Amino acid sequence: MTITNGTVTLPTGTATFGGDFINSGGSFTGADTTTLFNGTGAGQVVTFGGSDLATTTFDGVGGSWTITDTGATTTGSFTVSNGAVTLPPGVLAVANDFVIEDTISHNGGTIRLYDPSAGHATNPIR
Repeated sequence: MTITNGTVTLPTGTATFGGDFINSGGSFTGADTTTLFNGTGAGQVVTFGGSDLATTTFDGVGGSWTITDTGATTTGSFTVSNGAVTLPPGVLAVANDFVIEDTISHNGGTIRLYDPSAGHATNPIR
C-alpha cells in the first residue's frame, strides 16, 4: 500500500498488509486499528511518514521489514512474532508493550516506552 496524498482511515479491527506499507506524502489514521504485517518476502518497506500506527505486529515467517522513517510511533504495542524488523535509526516510541519473539536490528536508534501505566513486557533481543 502506498499513500502519496490525502488521508486514509484504516479500519477498526485489523488491517493486514502482505507487502510494503509506504506513506510518502499523505497521512493515515487508525487509533483503533491493529496493523498486521504478514508478508513472507525479504526487503519489505514500512514508512509511517509522520503518522502513528496503533498496535503493530510483524508476523510473517521468513519475512523482513525495514522501517525507513528516522523516527516512528506506535500508540499501542509493538510485536515481532515472526520475521526480522530493522528499526528506525532515530526513536521508535511505543506506548504499550514491546515484544520481540523473533529478530530485530536496532539500526543505531532508541526505543522509548512512553506510557507509564503500561506493563511494557519485553523479550530479549536476538
